[in-house]
Amino acid sequence: MAIASRVHKKIPAAGIDIGFFSTKYSLGESLGPSGSEIVVDQFHSIAAQLARPELQHLPNSAELDAAVVSVNGVPYGVGKSVLSLLGATGQVRASSQDYCKSPAYHALFLGALHYIAKGLGCSGDLVIETLTMGLPLNTVYDHAEFVQQLATGEHVVPSPGRQTSNMKVIVKNVIVIAQPQGAIVNYTNGLDRKVKAEEMCLVLDMGGGTFDWFVCTGDFAPDYERCGATNTGALACANTVCDSIKPGLKEDARTVSKIDRALRMGESSVSIAGHVHELATYWPMVSATLHKAITQMRNQVGRLEGFDHILLTGGGATILEKVFLDDHKEFSNITALDVEPVFSNVKGFHRIAQYIADGGE
Repeated sequence: MAIASRVHKKIPAAGIDIGFFSTKYSLGESLGPSGSEIVVDQFHSIAAQLARPELQHLPNSAELDAAVVSVNGVPYGVGKSVLSLLGATGQVRASSQDYCKSPAYHALFLGALHYIAKGLGCSGDLVIETLTMGLPLNTVYDHAEFVQQLATGEHVVPSPGRQTSNMKVIVKNVIVIAQPQGAIVNYTNGLDRKVKAEEMCLVLDMGGGTFDWFVCTGDFAPDYERCGATNTGALACANTVCDSIKPGLKEDARTVSKIDRALRMGESSVSIAGHVHELATYWPMVSATLHKAITQMRNQVGRLEGFDHILLTGGGATILEKVFLDDHKEFSNITALDVEPVFSNVKGFHRIAQYIADGGE
C-alpha cells in the first residue's frame, strides 16, 4: 500500500488512554456551551488478529467504522465496529500486568492514532508534538519507559479517507503517567476547579481490569508510598454475577458486557437468554467483591481524615460509590463522583500534554 509522504497537520498535544474496556483519545479543544472543552472519543479495546484474507482490507462505509493495523507484520482489526465485524473471537482477555507489551496493546495504540487522524480530517501525515499516555499504578513503574519508547517516533496507520493507502503519524514527545493522575488533573483544571495546590487528594479509579488509588497534594505532587492498585476491577463484579447465574457464562463477552452495563447504569434487572435476573439478588456478591478491593486500598492508604478531596472515577465509579459510601459515610462531604468518569483520565492526559507543549515542565 502507498504511504502518504507530506505533513498535512501538526497538533501540539494529544492524550491516549488504553483501558480494559475501551481506548479513549483526545482531538484538541473546541468552544462549547460552557467555554473551551476537550474533544474526546473512544472505541472498544479489542484487537483481533485477522486470519481471513478478505478481512484484511476493510471497505469504507458508514456502517463499518474500523481499521486494519499491522504489528510485526500481523494484521489486527480495531475500531468502533470491530464487534460486529469479528463476532465473538478475541473479545475475552484477562487483566495482565504485561499487557502493554502485547501486540494487541500496540494495535490499539495504532488504532487510536488512526482515529485521531480521522477526527482531525487528515489527508496527509500528522505530527503530534506531545502525547500523554497512562498505565495502571501496578504497571507504571515497570513499564513506563517501554510505553514511552513504543509511542515515540513514526507510526504507519491506515489513511482516514482510503483504507487501501497508509499515512504516517509522527509523535515527537511522549509522557507516561499513572492513569488516575489524569482524572485529578482534569478535575482540578476543568470546569470544577475545586482543588487548591496545598490540599490532599485521593483518587479512586475503578476501571474494567484494575482498581487504582492515587494520593497527591494538588494534582502534580504524588505520594507514591500510598498509591497502589489491585486487579479487582469492574469486570470482576460482572464475572461474579455471571458465575452466580451459570458457570462458564463469563466466557461470553457480550453477556459480560450486558451485565457490566446494567450494574454501572443502576438497572434493576438484566435479561440473559430470555430469562430476567433481578440484580438485587446478586448485589451482595458484587458488594463483597468491591469491599475486598476497598480494604486493600485502605491497608495502603491508611486513615482518610487527612484528605480534602476524594474523587471516584473510572468506568465502574457508580458501583464503587455505593459500596464506598456505605462504609465511609463520614467522608461523604468530601467525596465526589466524577461527572465524566470514562473520559476524565484522557482529558487530563490532554491537559498535561498541552501544558508541556506550552513550555511547562
